[in-house]
Amino acid sequence: MSQLLRNSKILIVDDFAEFRISIKFMLQELGAQMVSQANNAREAINLCKNSRFDVVFCDYNLGDGQDGQQILEELNLRGLISVATLFLMVTAETSSSQVLGALEYQPDAYITKPFTRQQLEQRLRRLLARNAVLKPIHDAMLQESYLKAIMACEAVIEQYPAVRFATLRLKAECLEKSNQIDEALNLYNRVVEEQPLLWAMVGLGRISFKKKDYQNSLTYFKETLQEFPSQATVLDWIAKCHSAMGMNVEAENQLKDAIGISPKNVRRQSLLGEVAQTLGHFELAHKAYGKAIKEGAYSCIIDASHYQHYFDITAELVMEKQGKDLMRLLEDTELCYKRVESMHAKDAAKLACVQASVAKLYQNADKESQTSKYVSKLAKTLDRPNCEIDNETYQHIENALKVVAQNEKFSSSLKQLHDDLDLKKQVYEETLPEEDNHSDSETVDARLLNREGMQLAKAKRELEALQKYNQAIAIEPENFGYRLNAVQVIAENKMLMNNAKYYQEAKEHLQMLGDTMDQDDERWKRYEALKEKLENA
Repeated sequence: MSQLLRNSKILIVDDFAEFRISIKFMLQELGAQMVSQANNAREAINLCKNSRFDVVFCDYNLGDGQDGQQILEELNLRGLISVATLFLMVTAETSSSQVLGALEYQPDAYITKPFTRQQLEQRLRRLLARNAVLKPIHDAMLQESYLKAIMACEAVIEQYPAVRFATLRLKAECLEKSNQIDEALNLYNRVVEEQPLLWAMVGLGRISFKKKDYQNSLTYFKETLQEFPSQATVLDWIAKCHSAMGMNVEAENQLKDAIGISPKNVRRQSLLGEVAQTLGHFELAHKAYGKAIKEGAYSCIIDASHYQHYFDITAELVMEKQGKDLMRLLEDTELCYKRVESMHAKDAAKLACVQASVAKLYQNADKESQTSKYVSKLAKTLDRPNCEIDNETYQHIENALKVVAQNEKFSSSLKQLHDDLDLKKQVYEETLPEEDNHSDSETVDARLLNREGMQLAKAKRELEALQKYNQAIAIEPENFGYRLNAVQVIAENKMLMNNAKYYQEAKEHLQMLGDTMDQDDERWKRYEALKEKLENA
């Protein structure tokens, strides 16, 4: 083991310097030479960005900031540790929510402190020996050579039966990643028949869920829960099955049970918030998203969408609250907005979504000055060159602005906002993939003409805009976005609509779009709206 430790890069993460020094001293006595230390999550993640560690000792409770559970998840999500990395969770915590919370992300070992050098040596010897045996599999997986890894698994199983189940688990992962789903399903079934291991039982349910066989998946997960009644992850899967089957009340109850076991999981709290919001249980949804945002404050999992949902739910609650309860919600809104604005200052589209939600929130709270403030923020964000609006973002902002429009004082500013929003959407649509039979230079020329047309349409120079769109269509006749823009500029101008030539031109564009555009295309709703507008003219 001394040789294995000598060649291993080791990281110790603990907020107590004395404990870090103690572990480092023990490891050095056992032969380790390359030992790094981190005081908190940020230091640990930065060290892992710059160096690949073979072994990580991480204390669960690190005070303020991310805990060990969140560090493990973030390192995995960001690819900063690999399947070959040994991650040991170190903690003095004994409560079920703490212990189960940590084990959900499956560290290689869980060590309760204090521990002796002999205990550490015994644990490390076993883990390092196992990893040495599995090295050929790990190496192939790191190269994403999954067929090679599967062959390596067969060799290891034959030569080292003591690590058979660990190897079968890796083989199942490789089968899934190489899209050999039926083979993975058979492997999970064989393992469960031999021994009801948690990973194999979850594998059966997970594959059925991926196949959208939700009833069968639910059956698997219920059987798993009977074997492992305290596993919150299994309750999460049962909730997902219920939700997929439209049984949101049942899903909500399962998630409540899971949170009762392990409350710190950010994804679990977010899922409860989503389900509760669907059911109109806004108090519960608000609490769940609030908990997710709090627990995930230092995590890479939380993004602008969590805040957007939180503000949308708050927008429902403010209509029911008065006095101190209302003020508390609005104060919290400002604090949360400052946080998300800081987090996503460079991501204009995400920020625009959040600002639209907050504007709607203040409109519902009948706070005109604050509504005006966030409408102005939204206008500035949409004006940024890097603000690229896809259809989902467009729809969210559009729906929020419909609420703001209930106050007639915002009519003029909203008109400009709608124009900017339409322009952003059209720029996005021109980048959607089409059948490409053109050179790069032709595509660039067509896009430039299309954007010139959009600017002319915005300046109310519709006929000139139509000419630019037609020039773009001449270069790329199969581009749906250009044709939709041409139809829109005709449909929104009475002079062009009353001209038989242009009216016929719009009908021909719509005919082509109706014949060739897939109904699942993001632009289909826009096509239908323009078609209806033309038919009703």
